[in-house]
Amino acid sequence: AAPPPKKVGRFTDTGRKDQVWRQQYVDEHMRATDVVINTMPKTGQTLLQTMLVAVKHKGAWPGTTALLDESPWVEVNFVAEDTDGNARLRDRDEQVAHFERVASPRVFKQHVAWSEVATPTDAAAAAGVKYVTITRDIRDVPYSFFCHLHHMQPEALELMELPPPPPTFDAFFDALLDSPMQHQFFTFAAEFWPHRNDANVLTLEYERVVNDKAGTVRRLCDFLGWPQFDDAATLTAVLDKVSVQWMQQNERLLFGRAPFRLDDGRHFARQGKVGKNREQLSADQLRRLRAKCEATLPPDCVAYLYRERGSWRHDDGGERADDTDK
Repeated sequence: AAPPPKKVGRFTDTGRKDQVWRQQYVDEHMRATDVVINTMPKTGQTLLQTMLVAVKHKGAWPGTTALLDESPWVEVNFVAEDTDGNARLRDRDEQVAHFERVASPRVFKQHVAWSEVATPTDAAAAAGVKYVTITRDIRDVPYSFFCHLHHMQPEALELMELPPPPPTFDAFFDALLDSPMQHQFFTFAAEFWPHRNDANVLTLEYERVVNDKAGTVRRLCDFLGWPQFDDAATLTAVLDKVSVQWMQQNERLLFGRAPFRLDDGRHFARQGKVGKNREQLSADQLRRLRAKCEATLPPDCVAYLYRERGSWRHDDGGERADDTDK
């Protein structure tokens, strides 16, 4: 097994330039109205970011602002498209200005273990900050992540100090189970699970979100204390922004030039469907994934990640989250 990553205080040192400093700065300068979306990769985080930005702006998109400019990624703070058309890392002064100029309520993006999620050092801020996470049937995540990494620009991987992904899905799957990559999934789930019912945490399921986006908007507004929409036109405008069609047609607006290849027929928002990606896993890979989950996670967490009837959130005898839109 791969050795555990290095720690600096409570933060994982991935080697990314200034990553730990960024996380510490956000802790010390959080506002009571801040929202943090912290998830595993490829579980619907970008969909939630886009939804919350659209809700914040009442169905409009804020000009030509890229998603990561409007909803900053704490660990990887790069300019999506600079004046020369290329991506680059912000220096410290730019990072501070970027974090501070975003109007409240700010929506931060994170992919970190729950012990490392942005946590206000100020008591007044701590009383108000809210956290949102979204999970997905774990069987649908590996192939989605494989496609995601292969869709990234080489220079974006370099900016984030990530190695090129393995060329085949079989090699990628092996690495996911037995390399530092595993911590983004199994460590995340293990640390998140005890906090799933915290009063300041909202847990959503990808399968239900994609099948009821209007209900998700209402649930988010209720949880965050944001005003509910009182007119159908505004809700329709928000829902348009989180359609697969709009996100595919506006990828340059959402992401700038980096980090994804947007000119080769592939899309960041690939399908937005439920249950398709697991079809790419062999029977042996499905067995190994289940064994890894059972070896690293509590049984009730495993049942939830597999959307088993009777598990948390699936104990009412009603429709399971993965019963629709196959």
